[in-house]
Amino acid sequence: KSFSSSCTGVLTKLKRGFAEVKKRPELLDEVPAEISAWPFFLRVCEKASFAKQAWEGTAVLLQDSRWRATFAQEEQKFSLNLWKAGQRDVPLVLELLKRLPEAGDFFPLEQVPGMDPALCTALLDFFQENENTE
Repeated sequence: KSFSSSCTGVLTKLKRGFAEVKKRPELLDEVPAEISAWPFFLRVCEKASFAKQAWEGTAVLLQDSRWRATFAQEEQKFSLNLWKAGQRDVPLVLELLKRLPEAGDFFPLEQVPGMDPALCTALLDFFQENENTE
């Protein structure tokens, strides 16, 4: 089986689990924060058809300081490919940026010309607001 066909079932189960965590955040306390989970999410982000699900799951996990700590250690963390987000993904990207260390590093300069204009506008606003609050 290819990675894409194998991960569909896994993502479906994870999506259900994340929906439960959104209702009851304390459930995340029962899940060990394993750095080994991140390579899966980052690989899923490579596929446009799965990226949003991976971003949603990442947003849920990053609500927890333990998961933020493991993510900070992940060498490939910039592979989230947030720069590929479209207009409908802007709220999710902004939610992620609030929890990500080095938020600007998730948008490589060479990718900016191909980014969605709505995403660019939202990023400008986000970084200006954060620059003014620091």
